[in-house]
Amino acid sequence: MATQSAAPRLSALSTNTEPDEIWTVEQVAAYLKIKPSAVYLMTRERGQTRCKIPLPCFKIHSKALRFRKSQVIDWVKQLAARV
Repeated sequence: MATQSAAPRLSALSTNTEPDEIWTVEQVAAYLKIKPSAVYLMTRERGQTRCKIPLPCFKIHSKALRFRKSQVIDWVKQLAARV
């Protein structure tokens, strides 16, 4: 019975079409049309402190960087507004 209740949650996670979809470094790089290494540089602690508007990210297990799609889009809009 526990597997039946877990199955709907799993299928809901696999269909990430809502604005809070979680992106990887590669997906952010593709969206911004830059190399993944540039995304890593922008998310380093030193890069975050130097930027007036840092790229929002979070880490999973202290290694894997992840990004919320909605936050990345808002970040781009903030950068565009400054120009």
